[in-house]
Amino acid sequence: MSAYSHIKDKDTQKCKFCGDFLKKEFIKRHEEICDDNPKSKSYKELKGLGGWLVLIQINLWASIILYATGIINSIILDSSIIVFYILLLGLTGYTLFLMYSKNKKFLKFAIINLWVQLFIPLINTFGLTINAGTPQEAGTIFGSLFPLILYSIIWTNYLLKSKRVKNTFVK
Repeated sequence: MSAYSHIKDKDTQKCKFCGDFLKKEFIKRHEEICDDNPKSKSYKELKGLGGWLVLIQINLWASIILYATGIINSIILDSSIIVFYILLLGLTGYTLFLMYSKNKKFLKFAIINLWVQLFIPLINTFGLTINAGTPQEAGTIFGSLFPLILYSIIWTNYLLKSKRVKNTFVK
């Protein structure tokens, strides 16, 4: 049996920083140098807007462009969904503001923003149905919801469990 193990038995003890199980004779030394121990020299605190948060930023900026385009198209086509796009633009803009100010409210608004994005295909479907869309077209739009739901689940999970997110948004 090696010094590092993920198997708990009578000869092992759990590291209070990383959760690995180690032989009891190695645990004290391991905890002193553990990468997850804030007092160790090798500790690197994950914080800032880097890492996977870059993809969230790209998504938010792309959403701003999408919603601005939706507003322009709604004005040109004299559509009633302009209010929806204005609300989405405001929500996304505020979420970006919270992100760059590293405000702890960001987490809540980012998750709301992820799930609100699911309404865009529904709005498009509703628009297609009114404008003589076929059931096949509506089915295609509803079928596009599955990847969006999966995307929202993955990113919600990341936002709730990420050390970087917990260390960055503290104000």
